[in-house]
Amino acid sequence: MLTCKRNFLRLEAAALVLCLILSGCGPILSAQTMKEVDRSITFEELIQNPDSFLGRIALVGGRIIETTVTEKETWVEVLQLPLGNRDRPEAQGMSSGRFLLRYNGFQDPDVYARGVPITVAGIVEGRKTLPIGEKMYDYPLLDPVETHLWGPDSAYPPFFSIGIGVGAVF
Repeated sequence: MLTCKRNFLRLEAAALVLCLILSGCGPILSAQTMKEVDRSITFEELIQNPDSFLGRIALVGGRIIETTVTEKETWVEVLQLPLGNRDRPEAQGMSSGRFLLRYNGFQDPDVYARGVPITVAGIVEGRKTLPIGEKMYDYPLLDPVETHLWGPDSAYPPFFSIGIGVGAVF
């Protein structure tokens, strides 16, 4: 009886560790949203001709440049960055341009703050031309379906260690 109980506890512990490891490796957006995302859309294609992707859901990410609140909408300007592990924007990645998100209603600019990494699945609505300094710039425009803002603790997946014996960490 005691051996059976020990084996059951080992099996439970192994299942718990496996669940924790797998939960740290999955996509950050919901499975339902990820089913709808068209992974064949690259940002380079999107920025060249957003109108050819109208109504499709693209997965993009980057770093927030500016958030503007209007009466009925919130506009978020994002510097695109390539997506890495768990679809997190790569901090040292090379940008291919900018894109705009148009949220219905209020999104707090202190939450959607400058420099915050963001991953979004959004419906391509076309383009919007706005000035950057003295130059007019064509932004791909997306209507967000699901968004994830990355906090400072989410830079790396959880670290797990299993060992036997006595050790010290310096």
